[in-house]
Amino acid sequence: MQAEPFSDTVALVTGAGAGIGRAAALELAARGADVAVHYHRSEAGARETARQVEALGRRSAVFAGDLARREDARTLVASVVERLGSSGLSSAAASATRQSASCAASRAAEESAAPQGDRPGRGRWLDPLSHQPAV
Repeated sequence: MQAEPFSDTVALVTGAGAGIGRAAALELAARGADVAVHYHRSEAGARETARQVEALGRRSAVFAGDLARREDARTLVASVVERLGSSGLSSAAASATRQSASCAASRAAEESAAPQGDRPGRGRWLDPLSHQPAV
């Protein structure tokens, strides 16, 4: 049996309450990741995404935050690490409409993962469609 490519990984998916974000969260869960489901305005959708992730046998938790605010991004990442751990913390942006919001979440994930950089891929920024590291 082939190992799941994202086992022992916590994936933080921003905008995971609907659309591409939900699809990315479910695909990452299907590939073995535990998923931190972020939302800004769609709490009900985020809770449904988390329920579907758990139905796939993975851990999930729901987190709110406005990623246009750097402090919210830092708080989000710290909360994810506290609740789900930092094992291979990766992030995927699905609904951030402003570059600064995407960058804030990415920087916060990288900063939280930096001290434990002994595992390749920690703090990666994943493309939500291909699930490959974004350039």
